Amino acid sequence: MPILLVASSQTAQFKYGSQNTSIFLNSPISASTPLLGWTKNAVRAAYWFSDSGFPVSDIDSTLFTHLFCAFTGLNPQTNRFIIASENQARFSTFTRTVQQKNPSVKTLLSIGGGDANATDFDGMASQAVSRKSFIDSAIRLARSNNFHGLDLDWEYPSNATQDDQLRFTSC
Repeated sequence: MPILLVASSQTAQFKYGSQNTSIFLNSPISASTPLLGWTKNAVRAAYWFSDSGFPVSDIDSTLFTHLFCAFTGLNPQTNRFIIASENQARFSTFTRTVQQKNPSVKTLLSIGGGDANATDFDGMASQAVSRKSFIDSAIRLARSNNFHGLDLDWEYPSNATQDDQLRFTSC
């Protein structure tokens, strides 16, 4: 199933596996137009990838209720969120930029993704002290960059132990 990345009034970009695809729409879409079979009152979310080449300012945020800013990384030595220096300016202004067109859109900071090292996540999740460091830094980083929430994209826990650790049962 394709994942919607970003959309404007005339185009939508999708990612399926490792391939990006753009489609051009015959007629403009707006916030009142159901997108991909969604109703007007449904949650409409999309990921914006920092390396997509698609400027944040070109996102038509009126089409969405939630936008994900992807991706930050995990420092395996400190178990803390990190934003690459080349992304710092775009991430720090992401919420403000998309809310210029849609003040009610909620933004989430995404960590991980398909290129993230699953072993780093396993190490972080394996100990209560490292989970606490991760959680504290995630909240601090999201708040300092004006995000409304976090998205943990751990792809993919490879065994039952990692799957149990993903539940963050104790911090």
